[in-house]
Order: sequence, then structure tokens, then C-alpha cells
Amino acid sequence: MSIEALQTSRKKIENENRNLIIRPAPAASDCWVQTWRRLLRLAKRLVIGRIPATLLICSLVILSAFLVAPLAASSVQASANSPARFDHIVVIMLENHNLNQIYGSSSAPYLTGLANTWSFSQGYTAVDHPSEPNYLALVSGLAGDCSNPSPNIGGCLSGGGDSTSDSGPTAPSGSYSSDAVNIVDRLESNGLTWDAYYEGSSGGCDQSFGTAYHASLLFMNDIVSSSPRCSHIHSFSTTDPTGMVSELNGTGANMIWINPDNNHNMHDNSVSSGDTYMSTLIPQILGSNEFKTTKAALFVTFDEGNNDFPSDYVYTVFAGPATKLAYKSTSQYTHYSFLATLEQNWGLTCIVSTDCNATPMTEFFGPMTPPTPPATGGSAGTFLGLSNSVWLIFIGGIIGLVASLTLLTIRARTKLKRTKQR
Repeated sequence: MSIEALQTSRKKIENENRNLIIRPAPAASDCWVQTWRRLLRLAKRLVIGRIPATLLICSLVILSAFLVAPLAASSVQASANSPARFDHIVVIMLENHNLNQIYGSSSAPYLTGLANTWSFSQGYTAVDHPSEPNYLALVSGLAGDCSNPSPNIGGCLSGGGDSTSDSGPTAPSGSYSSDAVNIVDRLESNGLTWDAYYEGSSGGCDQSFGTAYHASLLFMNDIVSSSPRCSHIHSFSTTDPTGMVSELNGTGANMIWINPDNNHNMHDNSVSSGDTYMSTLIPQILGSNEFKTTKAALFVTFDEGNNDFPSDYVYTVFAGPATKLAYKSTSQYTHYSFLATLEQNWGLTCIVSTDCNATPMTEFFGPMTPPTPPATGGSAGTFLGLSNSVWLIFIGGIIGLVASLTLLTIRARTKLKRTKQR
């Protein structure tokens, strides 16, 4: 081997060893600069050149940005369009009064003020008489007995409730049970939780207390035959609702159902005393942690008034952080509408034609406040008024043009280099 060849080989080895020297990591501020230089160096080795390489790198950066942007925008949009208007709802059932006997009455200043403060439905009607079919309508979409004549207005339970008298447990005309699908089935199948508080009950699936005929969940065979489900039914004291309030200050169920007894729900007591009781109970609910930290709603209504469907209007209010302030509506709704509201809010399958065809009461809930997307000059998923899909097509065309020019430049430089070598 000649001396020149040895020297050339030695220099090559020294260069390779020099490249193996471990250098300290560059500062964060220098990372982009050094990365850019290395890419240009690589491009030069590939005989691409600085200008074509710059065009190629820029096109790749632009492409990645426009691929990521729609994904980020779609994430924000999905959060903003979440269908749930409320995460938790508390239901309070009261008894046997028309709308005009409560709202505006000097005997009910608290409930009148509650309606004026929050969302008030002035067109909400009971579906039947007496109490029991209305309670059934709220939890199963069914009311009364299919064999009964008018005023069996709503759906019915075959062989079930008599639409002319209460017939639940301990009621004068006896008791019955049903295999009907109910709201508990739908909630649990969607991973949602529930609890019920019945005043006078000893807890569990006790059917012996005086107002058990208002406790429509106790009519359902798939509830009373299930120990785990019975554990969700609790005793309740109007004078000291510690258990219910403790739940609301902890991790409350998605749906909490409250039935006061006939001494507090205006069935046997006066409007004035019932209003006074509500003025002590409801503030504890609205002041709980659940109503301070989550999208929670309180629903207060009466089972029935003294008129006939579809004009048996009863006092009905939504209150809480998920609902609108000082909002009133005369739109027509029924007990089936409440059930449809739960189904629509949580994406539950409707049960029967009554709730499936009812209008959800969505107008009473305030608009969600979505995460604020980055300012782009347009709405989420757009840029300068054009959708990201249009921009992707446009940018794709530019990238294709840049890539073509880059390839032509590479080809020309390669050809020129070969000509010079000759």
C-alpha cells in the first residue's frame, strides 16, 4: 500500500473516532437550531441541497400541524357537545294540589320564591287520578290498569294499578306488584347510581309503612326481590334528614328520590306547613357539596292536582347550578316528560310509548360552558372561516407541488454533478 493511501486511511479513522466523542446535551433553547442544522447536513449528504431540503422539511412540518389541529379541535368540540345537562338530580314529591294553590299563594311564599328564582314550568300536568298512577308514570312510563275505563289516561300496567283508587302496599284497596321495566333498570344498565329516601320507612324494601303506596319503586319485582337494590332504599326523617344530607355532602348518587310522608307532603297537612317544611329541607340540598361542585339539579313537583288531564297543572320547578335562573315556560309537559328528560340526559333507552313520545324538558337547563378552544379566527375545527377538511386538501396540494419541485431539483443537481465528474 502506498504512503498516500496509508495517510488517507489514517485520516478517515481519525475522523470516525472524532465523531464518536460524547458531547454534552445541548441546552433546550438550542435543540431546534441543532436539529435544523443536522437535517440540512443530512440533506447535503443525500445531494439534495439546502433550498430543496428546507422546502421538504417545511412541508413536513406544515403537514403534521394540520394533521394534529383537527384532532385537537375535535377533542375540544366533543367536550363542549357533551349531552349531559346535569350529572345529579334530586327529586322531591309533594301531594294533591293545583298549580294555583301553590304558586302565588300567601300560604306558600317559599315555593313561590323558589319558582321565581329558578326554572318554573307552568304547563306541567299530571296524567291521571289518583296518586299512584302518577308515581308509576314517573318511574316506568306506565299508569293505571289496562282493563280500567277512563280516566286511565296514560300508559297502563296489565293487571296492575286501579286508576280509580290507590292500590299500592297498605292502600285501602290492596296491593300489587309488577314486572315492568323501570328507571332503575335503565340507570344501572348505564353504570349510573340511585338512592331513595322514604319517610316513615324502616329502610330496605319495607312495604309496611303508611305511605308505601306512594313508593312506586317498591311495586317493582326486580327491585324488591334484590337485596343489593333494596340497600339503596333508606329511611328518612323530615326533622333531621342527616343521612340524605350526608350523602349529598359526600359522593351522592346520580338520582336521589325523596318521598316525604303525608304529614309533610301537603296530603294531610296544610299548604303553609308544607311550605315551611320545604323552606328547611331544600336549602340543605341546594347548599350541599354536590350542588356546589357538580352539575346538579333539584326537581320539585306534585303527583296530581284536582283537574283532569291534560290540564291538571301542578307546581313544577327545576333548581340548582345545572338549571336556568329566573326562567318560566308555559310549554306543555307531563310526568312522562320528566322520565324522558332523564333518558335524554343520560342516553338511556326509553321504556314505553308514553315516555318515548314525550318531549324532554331540556329548555330548563342552562347552556354548558365548553373549554375555550385556541383562537383561530373561526369556530372550533375551522381556520379563517374554512373547515380543516378544506384546508387539508389545499395544503395537501401545496405539499404535492413542493415535493414535485424538490424531486425535480434533486434530479437536476444529480445530473449536473455527474456531468462535472465526467
